[in-house]
Amino acid sequence: MMIDSSVLIAILENEPEAARLIGDSVNCVAFSPDGGQLASGSSDKTVKLWDVLSGECLKTFDQYAAEVSSVTFSPDGGQMACSDDNTVKLWDVLSGECLQTFGQYGVTSVTFSPDGGQLASGSWEDNTVKLWDVLSGECLKTFDQHTGWVNSVTFSPDGGQLASGSNDYTVKLWDVLSGECLKTFDQHTESVSSVAFSPDGGLLASGSWDNTVKLWDVLSGECLKTFDQHTESVSSVAFSPDGGLLASGSWDNTVKLWDVLSGECLKTFDQHTEPVSSVAFSPDGGLLASGSWDNTVKLWDVLSGECLKTSYHLPDGNAATLDEKTGRIVYGSAEAWRWLRYREVLDSGETILHPAEIFGSLPGSDNKKHESRLRIKRVRLD
Repeated sequence: MMIDSSVLIAILENEPEAARLIGDSVNCVAFSPDGGQLASGSSDKTVKLWDVLSGECLKTFDQYAAEVSSVTFSPDGGQMACSDDNTVKLWDVLSGECLQTFGQYGVTSVTFSPDGGQLASGSWEDNTVKLWDVLSGECLKTFDQHTGWVNSVTFSPDGGQLASGSNDYTVKLWDVLSGECLKTFDQHTESVSSVAFSPDGGLLASGSWDNTVKLWDVLSGECLKTFDQHTESVSSVAFSPDGGLLASGSWDNTVKLWDVLSGECLKTFDQHTEPVSSVAFSPDGGLLASGSWDNTVKLWDVLSGECLKTSYHLPDGNAATLDEKTGRIVYGSAEAWRWLRYREVLDSGETILHPAEIFGSLPGSDNKKHESRLRIKRVRLD
């Protein structure tokens, strides 16, 4: 919280943990190309831009009429495209200005081409993938062979191909130039929620409501591996920048990290309390971000598996970030404190969660032995 160029840091003394009161689910996350910023789209109809190092919410983009389902940065990091129920909006990251609005149809997913000149979007309304010219806003092509909602779209690293995953249980591979459907991958038994190319373009990963992640050979169309340790639907998949790891987020509230070569599950990140909707690696591969229906974005250390920060989408456009190592709230917007909680343990053993209000008296316990106090101190921001 910014007050007179200072920040208030909340420390939960007996239990270094902050818990959300209410808020809106986080549906998508994406790192900027330089790894310094992280974008998150939410059911609160906003996109928030976070500073990865400090946890500060730098900007909130709020011109949406419905929940935000997808977010992606341009290759140079100067623009950001986000989709809601009906449109794709193109933003200038630095100024926060909306530069362009594409289309008037149900949009589920959006992605930039590697050269930044085109955008692809998937639709739930007409089951199509559309290709847009970023500069003019013109729709260049429509790929229309899916028979169900298109949930995810992604370009190959060379920009020559486009993959799409659908509720018709298939993944389709398209030639961007001709618009031809080159291959259909059809071994999933439920809707395909997410698709991702490996960095070299040779592999394609797909996550599905059948609780599995499949790894495909792009050239032959062969299914090389099936990762099947999730117990609920897989919502998101992402390759590490070196192609050696694959992350998957699931409705079982976990993120799993897989070795692409062996198929082994290396780590399970399990601190979310609701379904995980989106995962993304930082450009250097050292960090992994996950968004969840528990209204949070978590930042993980890939090597250690440690959760470093938790950022909260809170009501009325508010936001906060918790440093998981120290238990301190390192960033809070003006009214964020009204939506965070601290814990009080009574003599009976009952735990009560109190709103952490700073504009009024804080509830406390008469029994000092069991009191859980919220200590507020002011530090200067240099």
